[in-house]
Amino acid sequence: MAVLSPPTPLSLVRNPRRRGPTLPPAGSIGALVNQRALTMGDRPAFTDVRDGRAVTWHDVAIAARKLRSRFGLRSSGLGAAGLRVGLAVTAPVGACVEYLAALAAGLPIAALDPASSDAELLWSTATLGLTHLIRDGGEVIELRPVRSGAEERHSQVVRGRAAHPSALALPDQSSASTAVAPTLVTATRGSTGAPKLVPLTEGQLLLAAANTVRHLRLCPNDVGYCPAPLHRIDTQVVGILAALLSGGAIVVGSFDRRSAWTDVDRCGATWLNLVPTMVSALTDVSAPGAAVKRRVRFVRVSGAELPIGTHSGFWQATGISLLESYSLPEAAGPVASNPVEIAGRRPGSVGLPVGVDVRIISGEGQVVPLGQTGRVQVRGATVVSHYLAYGFSGRDRAPLPAADPAGWLDTGDVGYRSIDGYLYLTGREATASLGVTGAGVGAGLRAARRLRDEDGAAERSSQVACGTPASPLRAAAFRP
Repeated sequence: MAVLSPPTPLSLVRNPRRRGPTLPPAGSIGALVNQRALTMGDRPAFTDVRDGRAVTWHDVAIAARKLRSRFGLRSSGLGAAGLRVGLAVTAPVGACVEYLAALAAGLPIAALDPASSDAELLWSTATLGLTHLIRDGGEVIELRPVRSGAEERHSQVVRGRAAHPSALALPDQSSASTAVAPTLVTATRGSTGAPKLVPLTEGQLLLAAANTVRHLRLCPNDVGYCPAPLHRIDTQVVGILAALLSGGAIVVGSFDRRSAWTDVDRCGATWLNLVPTMVSALTDVSAPGAAVKRRVRFVRVSGAELPIGTHSGFWQATGISLLESYSLPEAAGPVASNPVEIAGRRPGSVGLPVGVDVRIISGEGQVVPLGQTGRVQVRGATVVSHYLAYGFSGRDRAPLPAADPAGWLDTGDVGYRSIDGYLYLTGREATASLGVTGAGVGAGLRAARRLRDEDGAAERSSQVACGTPASPLRAAAFRP
């Protein structure tokens, strides 16, 4: 059998008749996993930093094949209608394998936080309308709906299995912008209002990962150290999917600041993907060795604004440069990032747009001049056009608009762009919109209040049954 050459990162082919790049077709993740298994199947794909356990691309392909057989799918994406699978795997390497295998099998998924309590997981299955749950070792648990009269009640444990009250409302298939069923459902932070469910397609996930590979210049020889939680959309795209496209590997596992640099040295990491709290923790430990400083190209940090003092303190303590970035669930992860070249980075800035358009608008919805602070909006092929309804009556609700008719989504962040185009974030809005401006803001807020009122009784019943706070997503196990 002829040996195929290793696959190259997904190219961003631009259609001259369209504004942005063409989204990859459905089934691309499955095809890429199979190609990796054929060309570099014995190479480690994911490694646990604690016990050294490694899985290869061949192992991932086998896991995808098992899932297709378990769910009776003839091929990637065929027969998956009506399914919604939650991932709650505690082993970091196992979580990576099941995540990528589920996407390769064509299963619509929601990544849950395995550290959540049983009550939180129970509530998440109800909120998301999950039909199955994947646990450690590839165990698949079927979730069954329970009805009481005409109304579907809160989740109950039936013979050791959680039951979900309702299926999540799918996008309006008659709309061109929502014609593709979501591959992944994640949630916003909810820091400026009610959290919202974000539906992302396979094409959006792959395009965001391809933008990352191109921007960070990742190659098959790169090893990324990614200790951030794997249920975060940023870790999934910048870590797992970017490794799939680049042919490199990632190292996962719990973060320990006392052994972090030893872990980085032992696993041979060439770049790190951290959150601000991890960066701050590393400023107070012993500096990494000379070999680590030579090998690590950069430490990418995303998730919140990084104080300028932390930026300079990290450089002085470690001698390794930081690459500040900006990610959003609504944009399938990366929105902006500083350049890989150190000379092009701006401390305190989250960098230049990556694969999306960014603009700053005033409270009246007008674009403001460079240097003036306002609301941050994004637009692009990876940006969602709508949010999914959640709650106990979610299946009867239409999707909520996320972007205005021109495709601009209000992020809820406040900031400004410098004269050379760099984005600086200064905070969050006091009141969140649902991604629209002008008259749409009032309509969006009214819709949010209506949903809150409709879910009130269901939330209170869940609070009594599960012991969780009366908020549909604050206690949910799929926080990004």
